[in-house]
Amino acid sequence: MKHSAENRGIKGFDGGDAVDPTLLLTEECDVLIPAALGGVINKDNADAIKAKYIIEAVNHPTDPEATRFGQRRAC
Repeated sequence: MKHSAENRGIKGFDGGDAVDPTLLLTEECDVLIPAALGGVINKDNADAIKAKYIIEAVNHPTDPEATRFGQRRAC
C-alpha cells in the first residue's frame, strides 16, 4: 500500500512478480469478475477463458460476440 501511494501505482514494486494482463484472463479459476474495462472479454480471447463462472460487473466487460460464445459453451 505504501509503494502504491508513493508511486501512484504498483509499477516497480519488487515484492511480487509481474503478470501479463492478457494472460490473467486465461488462468484456471472458479470465478472471473472482469470489472474495470469494457470489452476485455472478446471474440479473440473468449474461447481461452478457463473460469467456471464469469460474473460481469461494470462497464460491459464482455462484447456481444464473446457473450454468444459463452452462451454456446454453457449449453
